[in-house]
Amino acid sequence: MDTVLFVQTIMAFVMGMAALLLVYRILNGYLNRRYQLSDHQNAAYGIFQTGIILATSLMLKTIVDPAVNAFRLFSQAGITAYEGVLVLFYAMMFVVIGVLVTLLLIASATLLLFSFSKVDEWAEIKNNNLGVALISAAVVVGLALVMGENVGHLCESILPYPQTMFIR
Repeated sequence: MDTVLFVQTIMAFVMGMAALLLVYRILNGYLNRRYQLSDHQNAAYGIFQTGIILATSLMLKTIVDPAVNAFRLFSQAGITAYEGVLVLFYAMMFVVIGVLVTLLLIASATLLLFSFSKVDEWAEIKNNNLGVALISAAVVVGLALVMGENVGHLCESILPYPQTMFIR
């Protein structure tokens, strides 16, 4: 078994689980405090949370490749303690970028949708309105689909790749 592939797989799993758990806890805590929403016997809120988890997953999918590329970049000559710390630094930085952009994306998607409609979406989700929850989740996931690749490119641009010669 290729050790690099194994490390990359473990990196992706740990980054994904940590970031998903972090976003879930932050948003669940905020929505519970602000709007008294909980997933206890509320299918609409569960649907909305599913959209948030899918949007977070789509966003995080784009930061895994730059983190793996950081591992490849810094382990070309063999991994030392210094390179290991650099890989962890870049991986953590990409997770932070992914989580922040995801939270910003969810906030802007809900603000945009909820501001321009005549429906109080939070009240409707609290009242278990499945239609409103589905539309809200779809907007959040749709925005994640649109923004995802750009976040990956942003993370990729941070890596210190060696300069290459361009032929004009």
